[in-house]
Amino acid sequence: MVSDRLIGAAIFVVALIVVIVYLLGLVIIPLFPDAIPALKWVGEDFWQLWLIRIPIIAAIFILGAIAMWIGWTILTTPPPKPIEEIEKELEEAAKEAEKQPPPPPEKK
Repeated sequence: MVSDRLIGAAIFVVALIVVIVYLLGLVIIPLFPDAIPALKWVGEDFWQLWLIRIPIIAAIFILGAIAMWIGWTILTTPPPKPIEEIEKELEEAAKEAEKQPPPPPEKK
């Protein structure tokens, strides 16, 4: 079994990489295009647009999946009994309880 600390470390590393990529691609390179010559290709509009598009696409898919799950749950859940039927069952159960003799007292 994978430990919680290993999962936490993996989440931390992935989040750090994502933050660095977005910081470089959307802030550092556009503001200072000659700061890192090896990453000059990141400054192209194509890559910057994809850095913006990816989270938007992911958010749309995630929200769509949640909406579909909610819809499916509502679609497949049977409707509850009407309150009148529940009240009638409770009244019948109370009448049955009145008809039965009380239990004998416990012996000590």
